[in-house]
Amino acid sequence: MTNAAAPKTETKDDDPIWIVVGKTADLGVIDEAVAKACGCSPGIIRLAEGFQNARGVGFGLKHLEANAGRVAQLKDLGLKSATQSIASVAANWTLMVRAQEAGRICVAQIVGGREIKMVLERFQKGEKAYWSVVTLIPGRRSKPSDVLFEKSTAE
Repeated sequence: MTNAAAPKTETKDDDPIWIVVGKTADLGVIDEAVAKACGCSPGIIRLAEGFQNARGVGFGLKHLEANAGRVAQLKDLGLKSATQSIASVAANWTLMVRAQEAGRICVAQIVGGREIKMVLERFQKGEKAYWSVVTLIPGRRSKPSDVLFEKSTAE
């Protein structure tokens, strides 16, 4: 009797499995001007397949999809899926907000009167660097003191 190898599960230390939405894995951007104004690094926003462990800790698409309550809140706001929600916020964010954890930032989009925060963490391997999606958090508007940057409505 042979034992089949367990399927590989992505961890934070592995090369990410980037999710393609439409025809690209590049879902949004934090440009040079915004990065300079906020004191963070510029870069492309990408979504990794990620993981969710038994304690509820994780990142990426699997982490968000494992949180049925958040996915239901996003659907109540008219977003069809976790992937569509992430792609929408990455492409259309209007606020950069201070994150609670060091080494992370949040970008946010207002949908249906509610703020959807996307928590991002810097991923770098060699010359390649991205802002990787940790999760989305639908909720109340950020305190003005937590807003680092607001895009102009004229953009």
